[in-house]
Amino acid sequence: QAPPDAAADPVSQAGVRTSAHRAGLLKAIALHESGSWLRVRLEALRAAADEAARRGDPPPRKLLLFAHHIRVMDQLQATAGEALGDAEACVRLDGTSDGPARN
Repeated sequence: QAPPDAAADPVSQAGVRTSAHRAGLLKAIALHESGSWLRVRLEALRAAADEAARRGDPPPRKLLLFAHHIRVMDQLQATAGEALGDAEACVRLDGTSDGPARN
């Protein structure tokens, strides 16, 4: 359900219609901030991967994120790509992913 002042709200004007979608998007945006738990974890993964590569060891464990809304996934993917220094460092699976990408 949209907030009462949805007509004047730019988030609602952008197509965010439910409180759950709004909350998810705002949380994903907050995770983009420097010092958020997600940024700290992603930067630690990047440092561990760089160190493992330097030593010739296998890469570190992966981080798996779930989201319900496409726009939330878009924001999480942007955050991960920026923090890891490589937009291709993450694999995204959603309802638009084709069969070969899922394997």
